[in-house]
Amino acid sequence: YDVNKGTIEMWIKGPGVVGSGFRGLWGTDTGSGAGDIRMYIYDTGAGRTLGAYQAGAGGSFWEIEQAIPVALVDDTNWHHVAWAYDTVAGLTATWWDGQLLRNTPDAGTVNPRTSFTGTLFHIGENQAGSALWPGLIDEFRISSEIVYDINGSFTPPTAPFPVPEPSTMLLLGI
Repeated sequence: YDVNKGTIEMWIKGPGVVGSGFRGLWGTDTGSGAGDIRMYIYDTGAGRTLGAYQAGAGGSFWEIEQAIPVALVDDTNWHHVAWAYDTVAGLTATWWDGQLLRNTPDAGTVNPRTSFTGTLFHIGENQAGSALWPGLIDEFRISSEIVYDINGSFTPPTAPFPVPEPSTMLLLGI
């Protein structure tokens, strides 16, 4: 897995964030903070945002956060959320139901980070002890490629991601 380039995507369903607060969807926990990355929903009290963050050594970081259009917030239906980044090229973007929310960081500069050697990965929270996502998560996927056009919107997948056949996994040595 290339820690400096990838797409993290999943389907989520409410109740989501109740009142103002922060809820982690996915994140790493290196223990040191160096190289940690996080994806989250934040409720400001005036609306919800989808955000992503990457911490680096020495207190450096970058973050991308953007409001989810009020008309698209619905806790009774599934929503496709995606975040892509390429720290070598200095690119990042977030999407909600295929709609591009933001494709520039609002804090820091996107730049390469350390490896994830010895890192814990958490689904439904950012790191051990962080605020849990109180809803459902399905079809979680991490790719070491940028899957969607970082400058545009797209139609989210409507069927589950394909799973390799067991015989294929054996042939590949998985």
